[in-house]
Amino acid sequence: MECTKVITKYVHPENPCIVLWDIPGGGTTTHTAATYFMDKKLYAFDMIIIIGAAGFKELDIAIAKGAKEFNVSPF
Repeated sequence: MECTKVITKYVHPENPCIVLWDIPGGGTTTHTAATYFMDKKLYAFDMIIIIGAAGFKELDIAIAKGAKEFNVSPF
């Protein structure tokens, strides 16, 4: 199920150097796991936080591999 439709930027209220981005989830027909990392330009981020409720899925592994390839810190 897709919840986030539009990429949204959240700037920390006390530290504008901290910015969180809410991006559409992947592993769906709209955002496939195979191309998600590049499609969403995740290589441009300093750190990626993967949040999941049911363990690691194909998408999570693809993101972690992409992060490693582009030296993005996975958390």
